Amino acid sequence: MVGTAKSGNRGPKDNTVPLYLAAELRLALARIQIKMSLDRTYSALQAFILGCYNLEVISKEEYEFFKKKYGTPPTPMIKSTQKLSSPEELLEKQKLETKDKQFKGILEAWDQHKDDQRWRDFVLKEAEKWKDKLESARLMLARRESAI
Repeated sequence: MVGTAKSGNRGPKDNTVPLYLAAELRLALARIQIKMSLDRTYSALQAFILGCYNLEVISKEEYEFFKKKYGTPPTPMIKSTQKLSSPEELLEKQKLETKDKQFKGILEAWDQHKDDQRWRDFVLKEAEKWKDKLESARLMLARRESAI
């Protein structure tokens, strides 16, 4: 049995499919997000459901059922007072979130690489590129200053 991420039970899930999308497809998914005001998962499901219906592998009844089920997220992605972001802004936000997660992981592993100056130089060079946009990059550079 598989639990939540917090439960520690992270076994394989038969109902998941990781998708590795080319930049053009990620942009298309971002456009679906904006057009339908859905989060990334529900947007991908809508595209998948429509594709299955167009390929005639699900019936019209199944299509309508899933379209309705995944057409409204459990919590709205965009509040009515928020302006819609462009697909490029959504991609930039996702890129920043990914980089931030990477830097936080590197910060946790920093002390494990105290003898690997080449690794540290590489990640510090990368942090320099992102210091104006990410707090985690600034923290990494501060860690370098405290080690000197």
